[in-house]
Amino acid sequence: MRRTLGSLLALLLTTTGPAIAFASGNLGVAVQVLPALNEPTSSSDPHSTNLTFLLKPGESASRVLQVQNTGNVPGKFSLRLAYSHLVNGVPVFDETKASEIEPWFSLGNSTLVIPPGSTANTSVKLSIPKGTPIGIHEGTIFITADPVNATSGTKGSKAVIKSNVRIALSFFLGIGDTSQIVTLFAIEGVSESFLNAQPLLLVRIRNTGKLPIAPSGSIVLEDPHHIFTVGAPITFNSGTIEPGLVSEVAVPLPRTIPEGSWSALTTVNQGTVQQSQRQMIIIHKVKPKNFLGILFKIILVLIFSLLVIFGLTLLRRKSDSQKNSKSDLGDAKNIDLESLLLDIQAREEEPMKKRDRKKVATKKKVAKKAPAKKAPAKKAPAKKAPAKKAPAKKAPAKKAPGKSSKKA
Repeated sequence: MRRTLGSLLALLLTTTGPAIAFASGNLGVAVQVLPALNEPTSSSDPHSTNLTFLLKPGESASRVLQVQNTGNVPGKFSLRLAYSHLVNGVPVFDETKASEIEPWFSLGNSTLVIPPGSTANTSVKLSIPKGTPIGIHEGTIFITADPVNATSGTKGSKAVIKSNVRIALSFFLGIGDTSQIVTLFAIEGVSESFLNAQPLLLVRIRNTGKLPIAPSGSIVLEDPHHIFTVGAPITFNSGTIEPGLVSEVAVPLPRTIPEGSWSALTTVNQGTVQQSQRQMIIIHKVKPKNFLGILFKIILVLIFSLLVIFGLTLLRRKSDSQKNSKSDLGDAKNIDLESLLLDIQAREEEPMKKRDRKKVATKKKVAKKAPAKKAPAKKAPAKKAPAKKAPAKKAPAKKAPGKSSKKA
Protein backbone atom coordinates (compact mmCIF):
# COMPACT_ATOMS: atom_id res chain seq x y z
CA MET A 1 0.00 0.00 0.00
CA ARG A 2 1.38 3.37 -1.01
CA ARG A 3 1.73 5.99 1.65
CA THR A 4 2.53 9.64 1.11
CA LEU A 5 5.45 11.10 3.00
CA GLY A 6 3.15 13.89 4.00
CA SER A 7 1.73 11.44 6.53
CA LEU A 8 5.10 9.85 7.29
CA LEU A 9 8.20 12.01 7.28
CA ALA A 10 7.65 15.09 5.07
CA LEU A 11 7.97 18.57 6.52
CA LEU A 12 6.51 21.33 4.37
CA LEU A 13 8.68 24.42 4.03
CA THR A 14 7.93 27.54 1.99
CA THR A 15 10.36 30.23 0.94
CA THR A 16 9.47 33.51 -0.63
CA GLY A 17 10.98 34.65 -3.93
CA PRO A 18 9.84 35.81 -7.38
CA ALA A 19 9.16 33.30 -10.18
CA ILE A 20 7.67 33.58 -13.69
CA ALA A 21 4.73 31.37 -14.67
CA PHE A 22 1.22 31.42 -16.01
CA ALA A 23 -1.15 34.10 -14.79
CA SER A 24 -2.97 33.02 -11.58
CA GLY A 25 -0.58 30.07 -11.44
CA ASN A 26 0.56 28.19 -8.37
CA LEU A 27 3.10 25.54 -7.48
CA GLY A 28 2.54 22.33 -5.53
CA VAL A 29 4.34 19.09 -4.86
CA ALA A 30 3.43 15.66 -3.49
CA VAL A 31 5.77 12.68 -3.01
CA GLN A 32 5.26 8.95 -2.66
CA VAL A 33 7.90 6.37 -1.73
CA LEU A 34 7.78 3.18 -3.81
CA PRO A 35 9.84 0.01 -3.51
CA ALA A 36 12.61 -0.37 -6.09
CA LEU A 37 11.65 -2.58 -9.04
CA ASN A 38 14.54 -4.98 -8.52
CA GLU A 39 14.12 -5.27 -4.72
CA PRO A 40 11.72 -7.15 -2.43
CA THR A 41 8.17 -5.91 -2.03
CA SER A 42 6.72 -4.50 1.19
CA SER A 43 5.61 -7.99 2.30
CA SER A 44 9.21 -9.12 2.75
CA ASP A 45 10.70 -5.67 3.44
CA PRO A 46 8.62 -3.65 5.89
CA HIS A 47 10.61 -0.51 5.05
CA SER A 48 10.12 -0.64 1.27
CA THR A 49 7.47 2.11 1.19
CA ASN A 50 9.24 4.62 3.40
CA LEU A 51 12.70 6.07 3.74
CA THR A 52 13.85 3.79 6.57
CA PHE A 53 16.92 1.72 5.70
CA LEU A 54 18.41 -1.14 7.74
CA LEU A 55 21.58 -2.37 6.04
CA LYS A 56 24.59 -4.42 7.00
CA PRO A 57 28.08 -3.25 6.00
CA GLY A 58 28.58 -4.20 2.34
CA GLU A 59 24.84 -4.06 1.47
CA SER A 60 22.85 -1.54 -0.56
CA ALA A 61 19.19 -0.66 -1.02
CA SER A 62 17.09 1.65 -3.19
CA ARG A 63 13.75 3.44 -3.12
CA VAL A 64 11.80 5.18 -5.84
CA LEU A 65 10.52 8.69 -5.24
CA GLN A 66 7.45 9.55 -7.27
CA VAL A 67 7.17 13.33 -7.42
CA GLN A 68 3.87 14.90 -8.50
CA ASN A 69 3.30 18.48 -9.64
CA THR A 70 0.05 19.40 -7.91
CA GLY A 71 0.10 22.97 -9.25
CA ASN A 72 -1.34 24.37 -12.47
CA VAL A 73 1.96 25.53 -13.96
CA PRO A 74 4.99 23.55 -15.17
CA GLY A 75 7.54 23.09 -12.42
CA LYS A 76 11.21 22.37 -12.11
CA PHE A 77 11.84 20.10 -9.12
CA SER A 78 15.38 19.93 -7.69
CA LEU A 79 16.46 17.21 -5.24
CA ARG A 80 19.54 17.27 -3.04
CA LEU A 81 20.89 15.73 0.16
CA ALA A 82 21.29 17.98 3.22
CA TYR A 83 22.69 17.69 6.74
CA SER A 84 20.18 17.35 9.56
CA HIS A 85 19.95 16.12 13.13
CA LEU A 86 17.21 15.84 15.71
CA VAL A 87 16.86 18.30 18.57
CA ASN A 88 14.08 17.41 20.99
CA GLY A 89 12.56 15.21 18.33
CA VAL A 90 12.44 17.97 15.69
CA PRO A 91 14.71 17.88 12.59
CA VAL A 92 17.17 20.77 12.49
CA PHE A 93 18.79 21.54 9.14
CA ASP A 94 22.17 23.07 8.36
CA GLU A 95 22.61 23.61 4.64
CA THR A 96 26.19 24.84 5.10
CA LYS A 97 27.36 21.39 6.23
CA ALA A 98 27.68 18.19 4.23
CA SER A 99 25.69 15.18 5.37
CA GLU A 100 27.67 12.41 7.08
CA ILE A 101 26.07 9.82 4.78
CA GLU A 102 26.82 11.70 1.55
CA PRO A 103 29.58 9.21 0.52
CA TRP A 104 26.98 6.38 0.61
CA PHE A 105 24.11 8.28 -1.02
CA SER A 106 23.16 8.73 -4.68
CA LEU A 107 20.18 10.09 -6.67
CA GLY A 108 19.04 8.84 -10.07
CA ASN A 109 17.98 12.30 -11.33
CA SER A 110 18.52 15.37 -9.20
CA THR A 111 16.34 17.60 -11.47
CA LEU A 112 12.85 16.84 -12.77
CA VAL A 113 10.71 19.03 -15.05
CA ILE A 114 7.07 18.06 -14.55
CA PRO A 115 3.96 19.47 -16.27
CA PRO A 116 0.92 20.39 -14.14
CA GLY A 117 -0.84 17.37 -12.67
CA SER A 118 1.86 14.94 -13.88
CA THR A 119 4.41 12.79 -12.06
CA ALA A 120 8.05 11.81 -12.53
CA ASN A 121 10.22 9.23 -10.81
CA THR A 122 13.75 9.26 -9.51
CA SER A 123 15.70 6.76 -7.42
CA VAL A 124 17.39 7.03 -4.04
CA LYS A 125 20.19 4.55 -3.33
CA LEU A 126 22.32 3.86 -0.29
CA SER A 127 25.45 1.68 -0.56
CA ILE A 128 27.23 0.86 2.70
CA PRO A 129 30.92 -0.09 2.36
CA LYS A 130 32.31 -3.08 4.20
CA GLY A 131 33.88 -2.24 7.51
CA THR A 132 31.49 0.65 8.20
CA PRO A 133 30.89 0.95 11.98
CA ILE A 134 27.55 -0.16 13.38
CA GLY A 135 25.28 2.79 14.15
CA ILE A 136 22.35 4.93 13.14
CA HIS A 137 22.20 8.06 10.97
CA GLU A 138 19.62 10.67 10.03
CA GLY A 139 19.36 12.27 6.61
CA THR A 140 17.17 14.75 4.73
CA ILE A 141 16.29 15.16 1.06
CA PHE A 142 15.16 18.64 0.03
CA ILE A 143 12.80 18.89 -2.98
CA THR A 144 12.40 22.45 -4.23
CA ALA A 145 9.74 23.38 -6.82
CA ASP A 146 10.37 26.38 -9.08
CA PRO A 147 8.21 27.49 -12.03
CA VAL A 148 9.38 26.92 -15.59
CA ASN A 149 9.41 30.05 -17.80
CA ALA A 150 6.44 29.77 -20.16
CA THR A 151 3.81 31.89 -21.92
CA SER A 152 0.06 31.61 -21.97
CA GLY A 153 -2.23 31.54 -24.98
CA THR A 154 -1.60 35.24 -25.51
CA LYS A 155 1.93 35.64 -26.74
CA GLY A 156 4.25 37.08 -24.09
CA SER A 157 1.66 37.03 -21.29
CA LYS A 158 3.37 36.30 -17.97
CA ALA A 159 2.57 36.52 -14.26
CA VAL A 160 4.50 36.47 -10.97
CA ILE A 161 4.11 33.70 -8.39
CA LYS A 162 4.77 35.01 -4.90
CA SER A 163 6.47 31.89 -3.53
CA ASN A 164 8.10 28.67 -4.45
CA VAL A 165 7.67 25.40 -2.55
CA ARG A 166 10.17 23.20 -0.77
CA ILE A 167 9.65 20.02 1.24
CA ALA A 168 12.09 18.08 3.41
CA LEU A 169 12.00 14.29 3.37
CA SER A 170 13.67 12.83 6.44
CA PHE A 171 14.96 9.28 6.41
CA PHE A 172 16.53 6.88 8.87
CA LEU A 173 19.59 4.71 8.21
CA GLY A 174 20.60 1.88 10.51
CA ILE A 175 23.88 0.07 9.82
CA GLY A 176 23.90 -3.44 11.29
CA ASP A 177 21.54 -6.38 11.72
CA THR A 178 18.40 -6.64 13.81
CA SER A 179 20.35 -7.84 16.87
CA GLN A 180 22.62 -4.80 16.69
CA ILE A 181 20.09 -2.20 15.62
CA VAL A 182 17.33 -2.77 18.14
CA THR A 183 14.79 -0.02 18.64
CA LEU A 184 12.60 -0.78 21.62
CA PHE A 185 10.79 1.45 24.08
CA ALA A 186 7.89 1.35 26.50
CA ILE A 187 5.21 3.84 27.53
CA GLU A 188 5.21 3.91 31.31
CA GLY A 189 2.24 6.20 31.81
CA VAL A 190 0.56 9.56 31.26
CA SER A 191 -0.09 12.05 34.05
CA GLU A 192 -1.41 15.57 34.43
CA SER A 193 0.83 18.49 35.30
CA PHE A 194 0.89 22.30 35.16
CA LEU A 195 3.44 24.84 33.97
CA ASN A 196 2.60 28.45 34.84
CA ALA A 197 -1.12 27.57 35.02
CA GLN A 198 -0.87 25.82 31.63
CA PRO A 199 -2.24 22.26 31.90
CA LEU A 200 0.07 19.58 30.52
CA LEU A 201 0.10 15.86 29.97
CA LEU A 202 3.40 14.16 30.81
CA VAL A 203 4.14 11.09 28.69
CA ARG A 204 6.75 8.88 30.36
CA ILE A 205 8.81 6.87 27.83
CA ARG A 206 11.60 4.39 28.65
CA ASN A 207 14.19 3.38 26.04
CA THR A 208 14.61 -0.38 26.45
CA GLY A 209 16.57 -0.87 23.21
CA LYS A 210 20.23 -0.57 22.28
CA LEU A 211 20.07 2.68 20.29
CA PRO A 212 19.11 6.27 21.08
CA ILE A 213 15.55 7.17 20.08
CA ALA A 214 13.68 10.42 19.46
CA PRO A 215 10.09 9.24 19.06
CA SER A 216 6.96 11.16 18.17
CA GLY A 217 3.38 10.35 19.00
CA SER A 218 -0.17 11.44 19.71
CA ILE A 219 -2.77 11.34 22.47
CA VAL A 220 -6.49 10.77 21.80
CA LEU A 221 -8.93 11.55 24.62
CA GLU A 222 -12.17 9.59 24.77
CA ASP A 223 -15.05 9.31 27.20
CA PRO A 224 -14.73 6.44 29.72
CA HIS A 225 -17.07 4.28 27.61
CA HIS A 226 -15.13 4.94 24.36
CA ILE A 227 -18.22 6.34 22.64
CA PHE A 228 -16.86 9.71 21.50
CA THR A 229 -13.55 11.52 21.32
CA VAL A 230 -12.76 14.99 22.64
CA GLY A 231 -11.08 17.26 20.13
CA ALA A 232 -8.39 16.30 17.64
CA PRO A 233 -5.41 14.05 18.46
CA ILE A 234 -2.75 15.92 20.43
CA THR A 235 0.61 15.37 18.73
CA PHE A 236 4.06 15.63 20.32
CA ASN A 237 7.76 15.06 19.65
CA SER A 238 10.25 13.70 22.14
CA GLY A 239 13.84 14.66 22.68
CA THR A 240 16.61 12.10 22.31
CA ILE A 241 16.38 9.29 24.86
CA GLU A 242 19.54 7.29 25.42
CA PRO A 243 19.34 3.50 25.96
CA GLY A 244 18.19 2.59 29.46
CA LEU A 245 16.97 6.09 30.30
CA VAL A 246 13.51 7.52 30.89
CA SER A 247 12.14 10.81 29.56
CA GLU A 248 8.96 12.71 30.39
CA VAL A 249 7.58 14.48 27.32
CA ALA A 250 5.48 17.55 28.19
CA VAL A 251 2.43 17.78 25.93
CA PRO A 252 0.43 21.07 26.19
CA LEU A 253 -3.24 20.35 26.75
CA PRO A 254 -5.71 22.49 24.75
CA ARG A 255 -7.91 24.63 26.98
CA THR A 256 -10.94 23.45 25.02
CA ILE A 257 -10.66 20.05 26.73
CA PRO A 258 -13.27 20.00 29.53
CA GLU A 259 -12.51 18.87 33.04
CA GLY A 260 -13.28 15.34 34.10
CA SER A 261 -12.16 11.75 33.75
CA TRP A 262 -11.06 10.71 30.29
CA SER A 263 -9.62 7.65 28.63
CA ALA A 264 -6.25 8.57 27.07
CA LEU A 265 -5.00 6.49 24.14
CA THR A 266 -1.30 7.26 23.76
CA THR A 267 0.57 6.14 20.63
CA VAL A 268 4.34 6.53 20.26
CA ASN A 269 6.32 5.87 17.06
CA GLN A 270 10.01 5.48 16.36
CA GLY A 271 10.52 4.59 12.72
CA THR A 272 8.48 1.47 12.10
CA VAL A 273 8.22 0.60 15.81
CA GLN A 274 4.96 1.64 17.44
CA GLN A 275 3.72 1.31 21.01
CA SER A 276 0.27 2.17 22.39
CA GLN A 277 -1.22 2.45 25.87
CA ARG A 278 -4.66 3.33 27.20
CA GLN A 279 -5.31 4.63 30.71
CA MET A 280 -7.73 6.81 32.65
CA ILE A 281 -6.63 10.33 33.58
CA ILE A 282 -8.32 13.21 35.42
CA ILE A 283 -8.03 16.64 33.82
CA HIS A 284 -8.38 19.90 35.76
CA LYS A 285 -8.76 23.36 34.29
CA VAL A 286 -7.08 24.91 37.30
CA LYS A 287 -4.23 23.39 39.21
CA PRO A 288 -5.64 21.71 42.36
CA LYS A 289 -4.72 23.46 45.58
CA ASN A 290 -1.93 21.84 47.41
CA PHE A 291 -2.52 22.59 51.08
CA LEU A 292 0.85 21.19 52.07
CA GLY A 293 2.48 23.43 49.50
CA ILE A 294 0.58 26.45 50.81
CA LEU A 295 1.58 25.59 54.40
CA PHE A 296 5.19 25.22 53.29
CA LYS A 297 5.07 28.66 51.63
CA ILE A 298 3.60 30.20 54.79
CA ILE A 299 6.39 28.67 56.87
CA LEU A 300 8.97 30.03 54.44
CA VAL A 301 7.44 33.52 54.68
CA LEU A 302 7.49 33.36 58.49
CA ILE A 303 11.10 32.20 58.53
CA PHE A 304 12.06 34.99 56.14
CA SER A 305 10.22 37.55 58.30
CA LEU A 306 12.01 36.33 61.42
CA LEU A 307 15.35 36.56 59.66
CA VAL A 308 14.57 40.13 58.60
CA ILE A 309 13.55 41.10 62.15
CA PHE A 310 16.68 39.42 63.55
CA GLY A 311 18.85 41.28 61.04
CA LEU A 312 17.24 44.64 61.87
CA THR A 313 17.70 43.95 65.59
CA LEU A 314 21.39 43.22 65.07
CA LEU A 315 21.81 46.42 63.06
CA ARG A 316 20.05 48.43 65.78
CA ARG A 317 22.24 46.91 68.48
CA LYS A 318 25.32 47.64 66.47
CA SER A 319 24.23 51.24 66.00
CA ASP A 320 23.50 51.62 69.73
CA SER A 321 26.84 50.09 70.65
CA GLN A 322 28.62 52.55 68.34
CA LYS A 323 26.80 55.45 70.01
CA ASN A 324 27.64 54.13 73.46
CA SER A 325 31.28 53.67 72.50
CA LYS A 326 31.43 57.30 71.39
CA SER A 327 29.85 58.54 74.63
CA ASP A 328 32.13 56.30 76.68
CA LEU A 329 35.20 57.64 74.94
CA GLY A 330 35.21 60.89 77.00
CA ASP A 331 34.64 58.99 80.21
CA ALA A 332 37.42 56.66 79.26
CA LYS A 333 39.77 59.63 78.85
CA ASN A 334 38.88 60.96 82.31
CA ILE A 335 39.20 57.52 83.78
CA ASP A 336 42.57 57.10 82.12
CA LEU A 337 43.75 60.47 83.60
CA GLU A 338 42.64 59.53 87.10
CA SER A 339 44.27 56.14 86.72
CA LEU A 340 47.47 57.82 85.62
CA LEU A 341 47.49 60.12 88.67
CA LEU A 342 46.78 57.24 91.00
CA ASP A 343 49.54 55.25 89.38
CA ILE A 344 52.03 58.12 89.83
CA GLN A 345 51.01 58.51 93.47
CA ALA A 346 51.34 54.77 94.01
CA ARG A 347 54.79 54.82 92.48
CA GLU A 348 55.83 57.69 94.75
CA GLU A 349 54.50 55.94 97.82
CA GLU A 350 55.99 52.59 96.93
CA PRO A 351 59.60 53.42 98.01
CA MET A 352 58.35 54.71 101.40
CA LYS A 353 56.32 51.54 101.86
CA LYS A 354 59.34 49.45 100.96
CA ARG A 355 61.49 51.34 103.56
CA ASP A 356 58.85 50.86 106.24
CA ARG A 357 58.62 47.18 105.38
CA LYS A 358 62.42 46.88 105.64
CA LYS A 359 62.48 48.57 109.07
CA VAL A 360 59.82 46.24 110.35
CA ALA A 361 61.65 43.25 108.96
CA THR A 362 64.95 44.41 110.55
CA LYS A 363 63.38 44.83 113.98
CA LYS A 364 61.96 41.35 113.77
CA LYS A 365 65.36 39.89 112.92
CA VAL A 366 67.06 41.70 115.82
CA ALA A 367 64.39 40.53 118.18
CA LYS A 368 64.96 36.94 117.12
CA LYS A 369 68.78 37.09 117.60
CA ALA A 370 68.84 38.60 121.23
CA PRO A 371 69.21 35.80 123.94
CA ALA A 372 66.38 35.53 126.38
CA LYS A 373 67.33 36.39 130.12
CA LYS A 374 66.56 33.65 132.61
CA ALA A 375 64.57 34.68 135.64
CA PRO A 376 66.18 33.64 139.03
CA ALA A 377 64.73 30.44 140.28
CA LYS A 378 62.82 30.79 143.48
CA LYS A 379 63.68 28.26 146.28
CA ALA A 380 60.77 26.28 147.36
CA PRO A 381 60.26 26.37 151.15
CA ALA A 382 61.43 23.24 152.90
CA LYS A 383 58.65 21.03 153.91
CA LYS A 384 58.75 19.65 157.48
CA ALA A 385 58.61 15.94 157.72
CA PRO A 386 55.64 14.84 159.70
CA ALA A 387 56.52 13.51 163.15
CA LYS A 388 56.41 9.78 163.31
CA LYS A 389 54.15 8.49 166.02
CA ALA A 390 55.48 5.69 168.21
CA PRO A 391 53.51 2.57 167.81
CA ALA A 392 51.24 2.05 170.71
CA LYS A 393 51.92 -0.98 172.83
CA LYS A 394 49.03 -3.27 173.24
CA ALA A 395 48.06 -4.15 176.78
CA PRO A 396 47.96 -7.83 177.52
CA ALA A 397 44.55 -9.26 177.40
CA LYS A 398 43.01 -10.08 180.76
CA LYS A 399 41.69 -13.59 181.21
CA ALA A 400 38.10 -13.94 182.05
CA PRO A 401 37.59 -15.09 185.61
CA GLY A 402 35.69 -18.14 186.76
CA LYS A 403 36.71 -20.52 184.04
CA SER A 404 39.65 -22.81 184.07
CA SER A 405 40.90 -25.20 181.53
CA LYS A 406 40.54 -28.80 182.21
CA LYS A 407 43.65 -30.78 182.18
CA ALA A 408 43.72 -34.12 180.57
